[in-house]
This record gives sequence, structure tokens and C-alpha cells, in this order.
Amino acid sequence: MAEPAERAKIGGVAGLMLRVLSRPLWRGLLTLSLILSVLMSLWAVRGLSASSDLVRALAGPSEAYARYDRFAQAFSIGEADEVLLVRSDILGSDAGLGALEDLVLDLQFLSGVSQVVSLFTVPAADGTAGFMGSPAALAMPPEQRLAALVDQAAYADRLVAPEIGATLIHLIAQRGTDRGAIAADLVPLLGAVPPLDIQIVGQAEIDRTVTSALLRDQVVVTPLAILFCVLATMLALRSWRAAVACAVPPLMGTLWFLGLLSATATPLDPFLSVIPTILIVLGFADCMHLHYAIQRHAAATGASDGALGPALRETLPAAAMTSATSAMAFVAFAVIGTDALTAFAVWGPLGMVLVFLAFLLAFPVIHRALGVERAPRRDAFGPAVQAAQGWLDRPKRTTVMAGCAALALLPFLGAADPRFGLDEHVEADSTLGRGLHLMADAGLGNASLYLVVQDADGTPGLSAPDEDRLARAAAVIYDGPDTRSFATLLADRDSPFVAADGLSYALPVLLPLPLEGAPLDAEVAPLAAALAEAGLGDVTQIAGYSLLTAELVPQIIADMRLAFYLALGAVVVLVSVHLRSMVLGLIGALSSALPIVAVEAAMVLSGTGLTLTGAIAMTMAFGIAVDDTIHYLNRLRLARGDVPARLHHALASAGRPMIGTTVLLLAGLGATLFSAVPSLPMFGLLVGLALVVALIVDVLFLPAFLRLILKQ
Repeated sequence: MAEPAERAKIGGVAGLMLRVLSRPLWRGLLTLSLILSVLMSLWAVRGLSASSDLVRALAGPSEAYARYDRFAQAFSIGEADEVLLVRSDILGSDAGLGALEDLVLDLQFLSGVSQVVSLFTVPAADGTAGFMGSPAALAMPPEQRLAALVDQAAYADRLVAPEIGATLIHLIAQRGTDRGAIAADLVPLLGAVPPLDIQIVGQAEIDRTVTSALLRDQVVVTPLAILFCVLATMLALRSWRAAVACAVPPLMGTLWFLGLLSATATPLDPFLSVIPTILIVLGFADCMHLHYAIQRHAAATGASDGALGPALRETLPAAAMTSATSAMAFVAFAVIGTDALTAFAVWGPLGMVLVFLAFLLAFPVIHRALGVERAPRRDAFGPAVQAAQGWLDRPKRTTVMAGCAALALLPFLGAADPRFGLDEHVEADSTLGRGLHLMADAGLGNASLYLVVQDADGTPGLSAPDEDRLARAAAVIYDGPDTRSFATLLADRDSPFVAADGLSYALPVLLPLPLEGAPLDAEVAPLAAALAEAGLGDVTQIAGYSLLTAELVPQIIADMRLAFYLALGAVVVLVSVHLRSMVLGLIGALSSALPIVAVEAAMVLSGTGLTLTGAIAMTMAFGIAVDDTIHYLNRLRLARGDVPARLHHALASAGRPMIGTTVLLLAGLGATLFSAVPSLPMFGLLVGLALVVALIVDVLFLPAFLRLILKQ
């Protein structure tokens, strides 16, 4: 512990912490408070919930969402609806069709079900309802009957694929049915109707699956991230004490964050779920920088008791600045305006504050309890730092290499095309993923899309003019002759296909759900053009969740690019103020932007495109990558002597923790590979790539470039 005279020299927050630690009563109260806060957080985390309702995630002031919201307010379709994928090797036999018909009858009596749309409700080509029950169809053999259904009847090819023995059943919920209520009653039917294999699919099941995966990740991925960071710390520092001191603060801060989420009844969504991993790895990184500083001062003075004060004094400003830059990366997402990303922009900085407080309050207490060990004789990262010193002695050649790398990456800036698909959220090899891919390959219609047709005479209730308009619209979207068969579905004012005011009607548009970035616009645009050609363009509108994502996600991704540029500008200002040099602030921010361009190049070259996950990863990776730059420039600011000596000293003192924290961050992000949500491993890989490139830039290119441009 620092002597009284030394504590007097150390002011500010560092001096305050030293004074607290020097008094047993204050130190005991602080320790007790930290323990109680952890216990309270553990208790609160028990109530943590998750929600993967992607519709609510896209809620915001956009016109696309406003159109969808008007549709959702008018019709009670989608929230509680369910879709079944039914498969059987003998679907085209009397036994298979008989079992399917029995299933459909049972489904009609489920509580909350208003309509059951199946191959038995597909109308005949002449407009009569129920092709499968028509005399002509019943006279055919079963297999021929299914083939005739697909060839002759409207939209049948979107409900049944005879060649693979698969069909869809859509369960339309009654008004006021709770979300998931029908699914709960469906569970006993699964596997209980031989020879049929029944699987729940559709948007509601996707949301439930992702919600379950998000909760699982907090039990699996977050502890794994901590474990991997602890192991990496032990390997890098070769000290169990260091591992404990570096592990407790980020764990404590992350528990505070999760406990606060639970206490405020804020559910984890696909965006918020990435925050705990970020908090853990960044918290470990700050602790490792402080530990290296303590070891360095202990080695210089030959006494470990007085090392904490000077280490805090020189490390805290950089740690505070790295937390601020990461927080700014979160805040930048607020410009997008959706409810979910606004929450991300609020909770992310709050998490950074909590982890920084845990670092500030807990690390000194743990250090006081455990002490500090001497630096290991064999420095794991010493050879790498020595090699980097050699590059610093050849600044012109190193800078030319950096310039060539930057020029090679420049064409990829902004080159990744926006892309959205359910494969971001559902594992392709999961049961649900395989079912969704089978449906997409067979062209089975599962997308939550509807054609909204305005009432023809302005009077609630189905009239002859209404039926005529609906028949014309049905002929367009189902690619069949005019039919009035839908009148039976729309005659009841309580039907979910009838708007609450009775002045518009919704016809299902059976298209496959978008997987792997499939462009839904390409499917919808011809329908809209055909409706306009039929004179229905002004009285119809295609609406639904799938169209919402097709319209809104590319715009959100474009706005995320803006968020990145805003974060870049904010970091320039913050670093410039911290270092009192606009030149260093600009150089530091731009050098940290280079790894982000490398990430975009990887997305372009791999053909993955710029997904929501990728766009978030780019901005957050920048906020994380700039941390090492700040620590290096902070050491440069504190160094004395001429420019070459200061640069070498900064690299010698900051190089080891920069390399060590990068290894640690990669280890922590490696836990994302075990996530059950495909977007999280992709996030970890992209951020990890950015960190590797950032380390190369900060250790090799940045010092050499600074040597060329800085004056004595």
C-alpha cells in the first residue's frame, strides 16, 4: 500500500481510492457493499427474461413501420397465429390423406383457432370451395388428386409439395387470443398422429426458438466468456492472483448490468444479448492494463506496496477514455430510431459505466487483499514487442507498407450490400432450421404477408361489389381465375381477415419466408405491378412482417453506417481532448477505422453481405479497437525525452498489455461460437478479426507513422 506521503502526491479518483483502502473501516464498508451488490444482482438475475419479437425490434418512426402498425391495428392476424409443417412418406395415399383430414378436423376445435387454412380449403378452379372434396377430385387416385390440386387450384402449390410429401396448415387465431396459447395446445399433437410427422414452424415459433436461445446464452456463453478470459489471463500473466483480480470486476459489473435489466423488467433481445460479452471482455482488458502497470512500478521500485497508486494514476485516465469511446459506439445507434436500437444505445453505455465502476472499486480491494506477484521471468509477449521495436526503427518502410494495405482496403469501404435472412437467428442444422429450408426449397408459403383490399362501397359488411373486388384481387395474387370462394371466410365480421371497422379485408399472400438473404422484394414487386395493371393499385396494399423487414432492414443497415461515422467523429473529439492534440486524435481514430474496413472487405469477399449483425459488429468493433490506440497514445503522452525515445518507451510499456488484452479479448469472444443464435458467433468472428488487424496497426504501423510526422 502507498505510504502517506505518496498518497498525498496522488490526487483525484486514484488518491481517493488509496485513502479508502488505507482505512480499515472504509475498506471494510466498501468490500461489504460490493458483496451485497453482487448478492442482490444474483437474486435479481433470476427474473431475467428474453424476447425475440423482431417486429417490436423494428418499431420506430419509419413510414414502413407505420404502415405495418396500421395493418396490425386493423387486423388481429399474426400475433397468435401458428403454422404447421406436416410430412409423410404416404401423404399421397388414402391413409395419409385420411390422417391429415382427421388432424385438420381436430385443429378446428382447438381453443383460440378461428380458421384452419389447409389443402382441403383450397378452392377448385371453377370457384367452388374445396377442390379435394369435389366429385371430380374424389374420382381420382390419391396421388393424382394431389397433383391435380397443385396444377389446377389457386395457390395450392404454396400449401402442398407432393413430390416430398409435405404440406402446410395455417392456424388463424381468434381476436384476443394470447400469443403462444395455440402452440401450447398443439404440443400434445406432435408425434401423436401417425403416419404424420408434425412440426410447428412460422414466425411465432421462430420467435419462441430465438427467445429460448437468448436465455440459454446467458447461462452458457456468458460464463464461458469469463472462463476463457480467466484462462487467457493465467496463461498471459502466469498468475492465479492476476486471474482473480482481473476476473472479479468484469464479472461484478456484468452481474450489475443483468440484475438491472431484470429489475426494470427489460427483456433481452437479439441486440441487447451481445452486451454482456462486450462488457466482460472490455472489463478484463482494463484490469489487465492496470495489472501490467502495477507490475512495472513494482519492478521499478523494488516494492509492491506502493505500486497501486502510480499505476492507478496513469491507467485510470486511459481506462475512462476507452470506456467513453465504447459508450459512444453504443450511443451512435440512437440515430437509427427503432425502439430496440434506442434501448441498445441506452443500455450499452450504462453497462460500460457499471463495468468501469466495478473496475475502479473492486480491483484495488482485491489487489489489497491478494497483493501482486513479481512479473514472470519469461515474458510471453516480450519477443513480439522487441520485433515491433525493430519496425519502429524503420519508419519509412513500415509506413509505406501501411499505406499499401490501406489503399488495398479502400475499395471495400461501403461495398458490402445489405442483407437480411432468418438464418441470422435460426441455426440451419436445427430442427426448425431444417424445416424452414425444406419449405423454402419446396416453395411452400410461410411468410406473414397479406393483401389488404379496401371495401368497395364504404359500408361495413360483405356486399356484392366487395365480393367482385375481392375476386379480382384473388385472381391476381393466386394466379387463377376469378373466384368468390373467399366470401365464406370474410362474411363473418368477427373473422380475423376482416378489419375491426369492417371496411377492409385481408387475403393471405403465400410466399416462402426469406432465408439466407432471399430478396422478398423480388417476389412482391410483380404482385404489386399486376394489381396496378388490374386497376386495383389504389385500393389494395401488401402488408405483413416479412415485407416490413424487407423494406426496413436495408434502411436500418444504411443508418448503421451513419452510426459508425458518428462514432468515428465522436472518438476523434474525445481522444483529441484527452490528448490535447487534434492531430493525435485524428490519427488515432483513423488508425482504428482501418480494421473496420478490413471487416467489410471480409464480408464482401466471403459473400455474406452486410447483415444487421455485421453492421452492429462494425461499429462496436471500432469502439473496442480504439482502446489499444488510446492506451498507446496515453503512454506516449506520459513519456519523456525526444520523439524516438518517447515512441520506444510507449511501445515498451504499452505493447505487452496491448498484445495481452487482444489475446484475452479473442478468448472471450471465442465463447460466442457456442451461442445457439447464429448472429452471435458471426458477431464474435467479425469483432475478433477487427481486433487482430487493430493490434497489427497499433503495434507496427501507428508508432512508425507517428515517428515520421511528429516534431521533436
